Amino acid sequence: MKIIMITAPCSNTGKSLITLGIVRMLKNMGMDVSAFKVEPDFLDAKYLSLASGKRAGNLDLYMLREEGIETALAMNNGQYCVIEGTMGYFDGIYNTYENSSYHISNILDINAILIYSPKGEMFFCYT
Repeated sequence: MKIIMITAPCSNTGKSLITLGIVRMLKNMGMDVSAFKVEPDFLDAKYLSLASGKRAGNLDLYMLREEGIETALAMNNGQYCVIEGTMGYFDGIYNTYENSSYHISNILDINAILIYSPKGEMFFCYT
């Protein structure tokens, strides 16, 4: 199974919209795609279920531990898997990387695609 994670440096960057678009595109191309959401977010998981045509799962290290996350993915018999990260890529428990999207991508050894929305930033150009 081929797996990618869609993530961002912070919330409100369009992760859900991009993830839903990728999942739906793969499904419309005839691919067997499954979707997961990092953290126990059941609203996004419902949208991912609608986009993929099958039940989306949640990957939460706090509740499932490493073995549970690997089991959840192993039970997925899809050809492709798209995982939507949580809040920011490095946002974990108690201001650490623990239970973050970064942590999960390292455990599973999967690539992460960073969605970056530059807003409210200042750019200096000196000539």
